[in-house]
Amino acid sequence: KAVITTNTGGIPEIVEHDSTGHLLREVNTESILQAMTRYILSPSLAIRHGAIARERSLTWTLAATAAELAECYRELLSASSDLNSQHRESSAQTFLS
Repeated sequence: KAVITTNTGGIPEIVEHDSTGHLLREVNTESILQAMTRYILSPSLAIRHGAIARERSLTWTLAATAAELAECYRELLSASSDLNSQHRESSAQTFLS
């Protein structure tokens, strides 16, 4: 099924706006009504978004998500290590000057 949800937290990682559902920028009665009306007036759009969401959900796994997160942490730690190394070299050069 196509979904209507908020554009907060990790939701945009799962629901892609105008592909697998509708991400609300603002959560209020008007924006919810507009999103619902769009699907009501275009059932084929709701069906298409739902089908894409279903296919995407079949490829999502906790293991893949964990691996992606671990890779992000490795990249951050590597970048932090590089910055610390550059800072130490700069400090040493300043001290020796």
